[in-house]
Amino acid sequence: MYSELECGICYRTYNAGRRCPRELHCKHSFCESCLLALSRPHGPEEARLGADRLIICPLCRHTTSIPGEGKVKAELRVDESVLELLLTAGLVEKGEEDPEEEEEGQVQGGGDDAEEATLPETDAEDSDSSAGSGGGRLRRLHDQ
Repeated sequence: MYSELECGICYRTYNAGRRCPRELHCKHSFCESCLLALSRPHGPEEARLGADRLIICPLCRHTTSIPGEGKVKAELRVDESVLELLLTAGLVEKGEEDPEEEEEGQVQGGGDDAEEATLPETDAEDSDSSAGSGGGRLRRLHDQ
């Protein structure tokens, strides 16, 4: 199980940045980053830019629609109760930004690795014991 201070998808602790808890229409909350990954066009023919996007709740399968040009951040409200718990627990301070957001967005050096450096890493790539840990290394070796 996960705690109410963690996203139920990625199991990372919520914060005030990209891992900000956002509430779906069904009242279940997940981090903004995971909701962005879950959002998809309404249908195959609507995969064009500006089409409505859908998020299907992984817990109850309720569908939340994000209109046309809407963004998850603008359309889904922040789960204030979770942020209050984070403040009370001392895990987040008012006005704090996500340090991961700045680190992941910076590209050090140039060349072929520049595009890969901007992509967020998964926990599987960080852990040597996971089955998926070699994928990142193989991709880098293949690209060279």
